[in-house]
Amino acid sequence: KAVPLTHANIIADLKGAAPVLRIDRTHRLLVFLPLFHSFGHTITGLFPLMVGIKAVYHPDPTDAGGLVRKAAAYGVTAVAATPTFFSFMLERAKGDELKTLRVVVVGAEKCPQAVFDKAKAVAPSAVVMEGYGITECSPCVSVNPSDAAKPGTLGLPVEGIDVCVTDLETNAVLPRGTMGMLHVSGPIVFPGYIGHDGPPPFTEFGGKRWYVTGDLAEVGDDGYLRFHGRLKRFLK
Repeated sequence: KAVPLTHANIIADLKGAAPVLRIDRTHRLLVFLPLFHSFGHTITGLFPLMVGIKAVYHPDPTDAGGLVRKAAAYGVTAVAATPTFFSFMLERAKGDELKTLRVVVVGAEKCPQAVFDKAKAVAPSAVVMEGYGITECSPCVSVNPSDAAKPGTLGLPVEGIDVCVTDLETNAVLPRGTMGMLHVSGPIVFPGYIGHDGPPPFTEFGGKRWYVTGDLAEVGDDGYLRFHGRLKRFLK
C-alpha cells in the first residue's frame, strides 16, 4: 500500500509547524534527511522554501563528520533529524563546532535522555525539541515548542490539528492523562491508502473524521502528548 499526500496536506502541516518551531529568516537549516521520506520531504525539503530560510545540503545522513564540519563552516542554526543521526553528530563534534545551533527538531523514533544530556554539553545554545509524526499525517502531528520544551513528551499538536485517545475495547474517548489509541483529525490527514484492501484507517465521531494511528499515547493535563508505543508491540 502507498500513502498519498496532497498539496493541501503538506501545506497545512508546514503552516501549522512554523509557529511552533519559531524559525525565521535568520536561520540556516542543515538538510540531510532523504527527500523520498515524508519527514525529509516536508520538514527539511519544502519547509526552507516555504518560510524563506537558507538551507545547507549534505547527501549522506550517516556521514556525521561531514555534517559537523558543514554545520561549522556555514554557521548552521537549525537541524531536523532522527535522534540516531543527531547523536552521531554529537559524538563526532569537537570543540565548538556546533556552537551556532539554536534549534534541533528530532522525531521518527524515541529520543533517549542521553541525547538531551550530550546536546547540553556539545551544543549548549540549542534547544532539542522532540516531536511526533506519521507519514499519513504529512508527517508532523506534534512538537515541543522551543520556549516551552518538555523532555520526555512529544510536545503539543501543531496548529489546526485535533488529537484524542480512545479506549482499546469500547472506542470511547478517554479523559486526559489516560493511555489509549491515538487519533488525529485535521487538514494534515491523508485521503486514504492506495493499493490497500484492508479495513479503512479512519473512524468518525464528534462530527469529524479521525485517522487511527495505531500508536498508544496519552494527552496530559498540560496538553502535551506522551508516547506509550505501537499497539502491535504492546500486544506482544
